[in-house]
Amino acid sequence: MKSVLKKIENKIRITDIYFIGMLFFIIVSAYNCIRTNGIALYDMLVPNYQNHYWDLFTSIFYNFSGEPYESGVVYPPGANIICFCLSKFFPDELYFGGTNAMRDSQVGMVVMLWFILLTTIVLFVIVFRDYQGRSQDKFIFIITIIFSAPYIREITKMNIITISIIFVYIFLLYKDDERPIFRWLAIGSLAVAVAIKIYPVFFGIYLLKDKKWKTAIQCIIAGILIFFVPFCLFGGVDSIFLMIKNIFNTTSIFNQSGLGFKIDITNTINIIGELVGYNGNIRLIGTVFNYSFLLLGLVTFLGHTEKWKSIAILSLLTLSYPTFSNSYAILIMIPALIAFLNSKPEINILNLIYVILFVLLFAPMCFGGQDIFPILSGVTRVNLFTFVESISIIVMELLLIAEGGKNLINQVRRKKESFS
Repeated sequence: MKSVLKKIENKIRITDIYFIGMLFFIIVSAYNCIRTNGIALYDMLVPNYQNHYWDLFTSIFYNFSGEPYESGVVYPPGANIICFCLSKFFPDELYFGGTNAMRDSQVGMVVMLWFILLTTIVLFVIVFRDYQGRSQDKFIFIITIIFSAPYIREITKMNIITISIIFVYIFLLYKDDERPIFRWLAIGSLAVAVAIKIYPVFFGIYLLKDKKWKTAIQCIIAGILIFFVPFCLFGGVDSIFLMIKNIFNTTSIFNQSGLGFKIDITNTINIIGELVGYNGNIRLIGTVFNYSFLLLGLVTFLGHTEKWKSIAILSLLTLSYPTFSNSYAILIMIPALIAFLNSKPEINILNLIYVILFVLLFAPMCFGGQDIFPILSGVTRVNLFTFVESISIIVMELLLIAEGGKNLINQVRRKKESFS
């Protein structure tokens, strides 16, 4: 087997395998979209033809009055500041017309275009800078992201998570920079990312692993200030408790709304439970799995020595832990994917599994009117790509936990031997 893999390695790269896999799914999906007059594209969209750009414009609508938490908003204040500023582009008559009136207006189209252009351009400029390859490889890589399933979901929902991902990426790029100004940029970027979407806080563990205690303290102080001070703009201390209450309420609503398009571990266990007809408390089992993966992921992260694996396990935790994690959040795996390809991994069984999992996480799957699990049909039905992404996340997380755990045990053994 090793000799066969060595011969393959002389002719093809892991990067080529990723490109071939992604381009295959893109071409097949494009063909099916044309063949079905666009019906196949709805395999990756919530089957409500009127909810496009919903995440952005509902957030803008609820921030128009400056009291988002009274309306049930769950976003941290950093995200609300952005949406409040965007709401000032809309006159009162559009606001009183409701979310759809704001979205469907000319002003709404301009705001939407600005938002998607700015976030996409900034993200791809960072990608172009970080990707270490030939110009044509960079171009093909960007094409694979533009046509990827999570990006398609993002541009149809317009969730503000893209901004948070950009700041996480800046943190990962500059956290080890020798220039103080760029290290401060990294610290501030992580704080801003957490102030927009809470769960990137997991990336702060990177500083503890590297034993950068001073930087870690600075990051915590910056995070507290940037996260909590803006609450003063939205009702003060009371709004903190309102946000927490809204998060619990939203979690409950999402748990009752269906299984489609959610990729967190709890939801995945629920899908499996429904498929096998389990009649017990499947949600409790899912919660146990969720916290177990969280604990194991955080501990075994310390055992990883390869950059891409460290980034990947933390990124996976931000996907699998929140109980209403949507498929567009997979975009946070872009830094891990690029770090993986930049490492020029040799062709072996494990790396082949990893590259296939990356393809399955990002690949568009437009096959036309699919309803693979009739028992799970409904408003938010489980389609093929939802199921494949969910399983891929668990498999990759298990592999990384196993590798990190093995490395951690070996590190402990070596330390014991050095003392004996």
